[in-house]
Parts: sequence; C-alpha cells; structure tokens
Amino acid sequence: MTGADTMASATERGTAAPSAPTGFTLFPKLPTELRLKIFRHALPVGPKGFRMLRVICEELITQSTTKVQITKTAWADDEAGRVNLPKSNSWFVFRLLEHRHNSYVRDASLLSASNESRGTYLKHFNGSLKTAKGGLIRFSKEDFVYIRNLNETIRNEEIMRILFHGNGSQILECHNLALPSDVLDLMWNAMHEVRQVNWDRFMCFLALCKTAAVVGPVWNDSESLLEKEAATATKP
Repeated sequence: MTGADTMASATERGTAAPSAPTGFTLFPKLPTELRLKIFRHALPVGPKGFRMLRVICEELITQSTTKVQITKTAWADDEAGRVNLPKSNSWFVFRLLEHRHNSYVRDASLLSASNESRGTYLKHFNGSLKTAKGGLIRFSKEDFVYIRNLNETIRNEEIMRILFHGNGSQILECHNLALPSDVLDLMWNAMHEVRQVNWDRFMCFLALCKTAAVVGPVWNDSESLLEKEAATATKP
C-alpha cells in the first residue's frame, strides 16, 4: 500500500491524515557533541571549503574620526611631504563587492540560532573586516581576502603617511591575501628601480598583514564581465 492509499484510507475512516513534520523538536535533547557537529556541518564555508572575499578598501579612519577617501590620484614621491603624526588608533573600512561566494559570506544565520551555533560560527570565522556602517565582514583562516583596489590604496598620500609612521593602524588578520594583478607591475618596476617608493608603500601595507601566509595575484578579475554575468542571470 502506498502513502497515497494510506491517506485515502484514513479519509474514508473519517480520521485526519498525518501531516508532514515541520521541525525536529528533539534536537535540544541530542548529545552536545552531536549538536556541535551538526552546526559545524552547517557552516557556510563555500563549495570547496573556502570563500573569496572580494572587497575594496574605502577609507582609513583614525581615532579622531578623520576620514581619508581613497582615489586613483597618484601622489608625489618627494620625502619632504612627510610629517610627524601623533599616535592614534586607525582602522581600514571595507566594502564587499559582487562575487559568486557572497551568498556564503552573507549567511550569518547561525549567529542567531542558539548560543552553541553562535559559538561554533565565531570560532570558525574568527577574522573580520570593518564596514562603513559599523558591521563586520567575517572570514576564516581558509578564506581568501582579495583587496581589489590595493594599488590605489597604497598610492594615497595621507594613508601612507599614517602607515609609514606606525600610528597604531589595525592589523589585517587574514591568512590568505589575494592581490590585483596590477600590483605585480608595481613590484616589477620597483625591482628595476623605476618606482622604489611604490615598493616601500606595498611592503608597509603588507606589514599590517602579519598573519598572512599565502600572498598571490588574481589574474582574471573583470568588473564588466561580472556585470554581464549578473545581467545574464537576471534575464527571464
């Protein structure tokens, strides 16, 4: 007898057909080790166990709330432009750009499911980037942080003054750092003594990433291509 026959028989006898379960009410009674294992399997780690965080560095904020906007304007390379700055707390503010891993990056449902799920989530995604609205972009040791506008960032005069003088800038605690391919041109020119100052700026920025163990370039990152893919995906 099939499930449909069972429901039909129940209707003929005047009894209500059993409804499909909508939840697992016995979950809290499971052993703690099993519950934690389930939460670990539910972590949004991406299809291959890691995610790409494609971000741009929007500004550097100091303790005095001074904001330094990042533009594509190169700054002069003269040493006379440097000034002594007072010690202050500083941190970078980032914005998440479009990427196919964003659905995993934005999935923070385990943070509010229970205390156990929240603890499991925070233990795995223990790194974070600050956003302009006071939020955090969380990432794990396995994730890649790709700073799309790093070249423009290290060419910003005010930002590099702060970094060069070591004024308490926030350390970027990422294990895997991905760089735009144009940074390689900067490094190549520096090795040929064309733009040595750019190399100094890059190394100064890299010094903030003290936990970085893997640093590599991203070769195929076309914003126009991503926009075309998004437009194609939204077509009926």
